[in-house]
Amino acid sequence: SPLKRKHELSVMNIFMSRLKKAANGEGKTFIGAPLDGQDAWLGADCLMSEGSRFAMAEFKYEESGIRSENKKPPRLAMCQALSGEEARLSEHLACHLIAWSTPDEKRTIVLNRYAHEVCNAQIWGERNGLDDMAYTDPRCEDQLFVDEFLSGNIGLELADFEAYVSWLSDFDESGTGSIELLIENPDEAAIGALQFASLSELKLWMDNNPPQPTPPSSGLGLGSGSGSGSGSGPKFGR
Repeated sequence: SPLKRKHELSVMNIFMSRLKKAANGEGKTFIGAPLDGQDAWLGADCLMSEGSRFAMAEFKYEESGIRSENKKPPRLAMCQALSGEEARLSEHLACHLIAWSTPDEKRTIVLNRYAHEVCNAQIWGERNGLDDMAYTDPRCEDQLFVDEFLSGNIGLELADFEAYVSWLSDFDESGTGSIELLIENPDEAAIGALQFASLSELKLWMDNNPPQPTPPSSGLGLGSGSGSGSGSGPKFGR
């Protein structure tokens, strides 16, 4: 039977789990961390990195929840600023996302750049100098995004991401200009939290703790089949 409540946090956790499973299967690094109260000025619920690039995403339970962003004045200020700052818009489109689930049995998760869904007159009304409608063409489903993200095709390198984060702090008095994180150690053999006072600390830790090679199969005729078949399909457009 259909669920009656909104489950934004569950959607975020499901998506992070799908990314982590894919990263583990490919022997790649993946860090996904909630941003806790920092979402008020960042406009995102979680941070993600595959070791070289950084991105962040706001999560909604379903598409209808996107409209609730119009209750956050700092997001309007950001949208208006993006319309006049081409360099910042380029950074935004590379790393700042919004995601939601579809009401199917699998709860497929759809993603787009935040500005493409939120920075328009349908969300904020007319007379705000924004585009008339959302730009939905670049939307993609979770599996395509996972493939692109783990291939290093989405996100910004550390210095550019930190510059974008610092810029976001201009739109909300709670903004600190930097991100801090508290996560569980991703090493399955270790139990204990890791805390990072900055993204530079996180990047240093990731550089010093690369993923361990996946042990070879036993070769007893129980192979996994014909491979991933990732091919050269469509990419998550900007």
